[in-house]
Amino acid sequence: MAVWSPDWEFLGLLGKFRSVIWEEKAFSPGSFSVEAPASPEALDLLAPDNLIWFTGETAGVVECWDTAADETGVSVTAKGRLLSGLLDRRILWGTYSLTGTPQAIMTALVEDCAVNPTRGDSQARRMPRLGLREPQQEGESIRKQKTGGSLSEALEELGEAGNVAFGVAFHPQEAEMEFWTRRGVDRTVGQTETDPVFFSAELDDVLTSEYAYNSGEARNVALVAGEGEGPARAYVVVPEGEAPAGVGFIPSGSSAVLLTSDGRELLARAGSAADASAYLSAYTGAQIDQAVGQVLNGGGGVSGVSSFRGRTGAVEPQKGDYTAGMVGAATMKEVHAAIQAAISGAIEEAY
Repeated sequence: MAVWSPDWEFLGLLGKFRSVIWEEKAFSPGSFSVEAPASPEALDLLAPDNLIWFTGETAGVVECWDTAADETGVSVTAKGRLLSGLLDRRILWGTYSLTGTPQAIMTALVEDCAVNPTRGDSQARRMPRLGLREPQQEGESIRKQKTGGSLSEALEELGEAGNVAFGVAFHPQEAEMEFWTRRGVDRTVGQTETDPVFFSAELDDVLTSEYAYNSGEARNVALVAGEGEGPARAYVVVPEGEAPAGVGFIPSGSSAVLLTSDGRELLARAGSAADASAYLSAYTGAQIDQAVGQVLNGGGGVSGVSSFRGRTGAVEPQKGDYTAGMVGAATMKEVHAAIQAAISGAIEEAY
């Protein structure tokens, strides 16, 4: 591994080391770690702010290091970010308002903050030996306004939003750096424009896989409270297998609805005000329809109806029998608002 000083003086080659690991990322600076025997030569080469070239266009800057001693001897470990981490040392000087593709905007920000600065002390802000690779003009034009913050943060924000990878390439022959952008390519199975990429243990392109299970937070019953106070408050008992994906409350104060992960509703109505212990199990599926028009008494019993809309006998609800207002249904806006306001206090007891 070739090493240069912060002033771009070639220092030599690091020939003895125990391990080298680097990780490249699309929308943020990658990182690296180098462990080597703690010889005087290694300590000089792995000093902070030195630049280390690994392979191809990949290089990094030492940002921290430590030493350790064990039965094998004393070692030094140097860590840092890849070259794009240098862009975190420049800030956006004031407010920038730019229009163009994300790649063009990102390149323009790097040019004005680190290559050919036009704000602040232009000489001091210029980053030595950093050039620009001509950006691709693919993608939709956008307008971006950004005030302050580090250059790296602005690039990460634009990259993630526009699906544009970025980095700083190193050319060891010339000892120069070059900022580049590259638009992401959709290679999912559902599209047909480009060849998809498959990852599968059967294809041997997945090195390792892992499965983990933890039952520490498992619950099989929950008592959920709706609106109201005292005996008038509505309760729902969520039994095993009916764990809800979200909780909604009808604003009437006399009933509560739970939405399960498979889209079903769990409905409970409050008992008599004289019965403070009326904890009612949920109705599900067709039972919700059958419950409409029935009255729950304080003891939890049900008194049926003898006729409804001219129909007698076993009365079954039909389409058009009830309006949303008649059954106390809330609008989606009311439900969403109630969920946010009440979900944290909704579960009074779980066991």
